[in-house]
This record gives sequence, structure tokens and C-alpha cells, in this order.
Amino acid sequence: MIQGIKTKLRTEYTVFRKEVTWVEYASWWIVRVIIACALAKTAFAGDPDGLTLRLSAKLVCTFILPALHLLPRSVFLARLSYRVQTLVSLLLFLTAVLGQYKGFYSTVEWYDAYLHTFGCFVCVFLGYALTLALQREKQPLSPLVASISGFGFSFFFAVGWEIFEFASDSLTGGNSQNWAFSNSEGLLSLFPDIEPQRYALLDTMTDLMFGTVGSIIGGIVLFIYICRKNKRDESSNKVS
Repeated sequence: MIQGIKTKLRTEYTVFRKEVTWVEYASWWIVRVIIACALAKTAFAGDPDGLTLRLSAKLVCTFILPALHLLPRSVFLARLSYRVQTLVSLLLFLTAVLGQYKGFYSTVEWYDAYLHTFGCFVCVFLGYALTLALQREKQPLSPLVASISGFGFSFFFAVGWEIFEFASDSLTGGNSQNWAFSNSEGLLSLFPDIEPQRYALLDTMTDLMFGTVGSIIGGIVLFIYICRKNKRDESSNKVS
């Protein structure tokens, strides 16, 4: 058993070195330390808004993905690319540190819209990584299949996030859906006749629209990337 664990660790280390640069690995720990410091400061400050629990969950998330690689390779989650952790760390920094801890959601107008657009763009590539992990054999995906898979995962994530916000507000009485619409004068100016009762709906629908834009752009970029990648792989195979 001990020998099997050692073999597993050696194998995973080899895969890790192949998929991730040391700069990326350093960025994982930088994000973890920043979130941990924000968590400590929030806890000592009294945490009136329940931010400690949210930061704690985000900090745990930074360790979950690498831990999944300790599972047997027969489990598809263990076959996820280590680069997924880099993308997730970036998203956690933008949401947990800048959005929640620094308060960009309420102080920087359009931050939520920018984040939904960029987040869904990134989720397209996470969906592509998930699709590759679901394959038991390493076969190249066609550009169309890759882009559709990535877009589908990204759009599913966007919808799932809005459901989470609705459930969270319903259970805790929070303001995830921006009922008060604080610091949203620019968006409200586009809908001058909207009734305050529809603010939460407006927030949800605009988030979905911005997320859709990010998913479409991500799908197009992924399509171009896979086309070029497949051509490079074909050329290298011919040479060898």
C-alpha cells in the first residue's frame, strides 16, 4: 500500500510539472495567503456581514482541486488538468478578495458585470478541461465539440450562480441580488421607468446577459485555440 501511494505521488508530480509552471504554482499560494490574511482580519474585526464564513469557504476551495488528484485516475476528477487550479485561483481572488473583502461589488460600479463577463469567459476553458477529463483516452477534441462543451459548462455555471444568489437571499435575507441596487446609477439610467420591486430581477437578467457575452467570446477564442493546437499537433506528429 505504501509503495502504491509513493508511485501515485511520483506520477502526479510528473503530471504537475508537465502542466503547470512554477510561476503558476506560486500564484496559487499567493492567493491562498491573501485570502487567509483577509479572513484573519475579518474575524478579528467582528465580521458583521458574515464575510468570515464566505472567505473560509473560498480558502477551502483553493485546496480542494489539488487534493482531487490524490484520487485514483479512474475517477475523472483526478484527471482534471492542474491548470484548472490557476484559473480557479484567479476567479477566487477577483470574487473573494476584491469583490467581497475589498467591497468592489458595492463600491465599483459595473464590477459585477465585468466579473460575470470575464468569469464566464474563463469558465469556457474550465468546461473544456472538464470535457478532456471525462475522456478515458487522451484524444484531441474537434474545435466545434470543444467550444460547445466549454460554452455549455460556462452557461450552466452562470445560471447556477444566479440560482445560488436567489436561494442565498431567500434563506438568509442577504443582498446577493442587489435588491437595494447601491452604486448602480449607470445601469438604472438605462431603465428609468423600472419599478424598485424589479431590481433583483434586473440584476439577475443583466448578470445572465453579461455572462452570455463572456461565454460566447470564450467559445470563439477556444475554437480558434483548438484549431491551431490540433494543427500544431498534426505537424509535430508528421515530423516525428
